[in-house]
Amino acid sequence: MTYLETLQQFLWIFPTCLGVITLIIMAKRGLYRELPVFTAYLACITVYDIVGALLRDSHPAFYFYFFWVGDGLTALLGLCVIYEIFRIVLKSFSSVQRIGLLLFRASFFVLALIVATTFRARMSQDVDPLIPTILNLELSIRILEAGLFFFLFSFASSLGLTWKHHVFGIAAGLALFVATELAVVAMRSYFGREADDLAYQVLKPAAFNCGVLIWAGYIWRGEPVTSPATRAPEESRILEWNNALAEYLSQ
Repeated sequence: MTYLETLQQFLWIFPTCLGVITLIIMAKRGLYRELPVFTAYLACITVYDIVGALLRDSHPAFYFYFFWVGDGLTALLGLCVIYEIFRIVLKSFSSVQRIGLLLFRASFFVLALIVATTFRARMSQDVDPLIPTILNLELSIRILEAGLFFFLFSFASSLGLTWKHHVFGIAAGLALFVATELAVVAMRSYFGREADDLAYQVLKPAAFNCGVLIWAGYIWRGEPVTSPATRAPEESRILEWNNALAEYLSQ
């Protein structure tokens, strides 16, 4: 067994075991009720990794499509996790939440329109025409996710999202993975299959390992998802926005 194969096995086994243990802890503590989308996301990528490992050697042709289709679907599910994070963080500010989630949905439909209109222009040659399609979609999703995370962390203290919260840990782990994934997809789109060994077999699994480790650490600590007592002084500004939006929406 080569060094690369040993590293790949570790990068698969470690997050899979952490994911299973984290899901068990979330089930025991009832966190799946507060974070249903993230729970589904973590469960899906854990099952995806296990099934992928079983298919890799036994059914390589089927694994090829399973990997690329699953890669695109998990990216979409990650976008749903960000939506859940915004919904939880803005829960105490109903009017801001209403406008914010409306803008979130609008951004998603704009993204879909951009992907549809620029599909042919960004099409590249690959082994299978399905791969450029997924890469285009995933690149667009990662760019949107990166922008949403920038907004979230910029207003984190004002919204009462401190580093102790489950939501902060989930957002931080996913943000790390999204940033790396954005670089990986860009490398794969630009360099083609030559980037597979480095990008998809090392960088992406390593970033995912770090993300799962962050999630596990926050979930295992047992801190509350939200805590109004920890809100920063800037909360008054958010409340002013919330009241102003409430008056505007009531007109």
